[in-house]
Amino acid sequence: MKRLLIAFPVMMLILGLVGLAYADKPPLEKPLVPFQGQVRSTEIEPNDDCTTATPLLVGDPVEASIDPIGDMDWFEFTATAGECVRFETHPGEGQVGGDTQMYLFADDCVTQLAYDDDGGDGLYSYFQYTFTDAGTFYVRVNEFGNNGLIGAYVMTADDCPEPPPNDTCAGAIDLREQGLQTFEVDLCTYYNDYTPAPPECTNDYAANGPEAVYKIYLMAGETFNVCEDQTSTSIDLSIWLVSDCGDPENTCVAGEDNGNPECINYTAAADGWYFLMVDTYSGCGLVAVTIDAPIATEDRSWGSVKQLYK
Repeated sequence: MKRLLIAFPVMMLILGLVGLAYADKPPLEKPLVPFQGQVRSTEIEPNDDCTTATPLLVGDPVEASIDPIGDMDWFEFTATAGECVRFETHPGEGQVGGDTQMYLFADDCVTQLAYDDDGGDGLYSYFQYTFTDAGTFYVRVNEFGNNGLIGAYVMTADDCPEPPPNDTCAGAIDLREQGLQTFEVDLCTYYNDYTPAPPECTNDYAANGPEAVYKIYLMAGETFNVCEDQTSTSIDLSIWLVSDCGDPENTCVAGEDNGNPECINYTAAADGWYFLMVDTYSGCGLVAVTIDAPIATEDRSWGSVKQLYK
């Protein structure tokens, strides 16, 4: 479900500066492992807004800290069109705790492009983002709640790894051939390739996170039911179904983004292939998908689909 912090970037920025009362998070099950790579640079203070942002380069980890309380660290990043980058904060040397929030802004320093709270190690932040346009962008890091210190953390930007084949419609997995009623997919290994065109079919929210693509052949009148649920609290789910893989942004026939889990129920208007986008509004992580075998309106078609699950 959307938080005010996510849905309204300008208000989010204002509230972040004055501080909010956040609910306590459960304790970590495992101890944090400090960043293992080689730190190549250190943040340049003051970097409390985008005009004083510390440069951030792919492959060059930057050591930083949140100190004093309420400190905001801004980083400047230059991207090329189509470039996919993994942004992540890590506990620094000697750091035994810490809880970051991380935001990606356009060159106006206001338009929010991505956000994450706990997608990385422990309560540290992580997201990956595919830039549609070349330009200068800004990453902002703060301590969750703006009421604590983080003595040492490391900010990294790295090239995204090659995604699985079903990152795009061309490699969509046939749900009938897969034959699983319930399965899990790690969306952190996928890119953000598709978003419904306005007005979005997902409750007027964009789907800016990475998505995995599946397909299923439906006969007219068959009802397709599918739900996705998160296995961590760091992602905000979105799910949508399209009728044309050649134009997925404009052919959404069903979608949902009203909370976690997300479910759609669609009765096919015509025979054909339909493409399922297991997506997120923001963040990434492990997602559980549950599918009910299509229900036909006539017994003649049920025989061809009842073997979907064994």
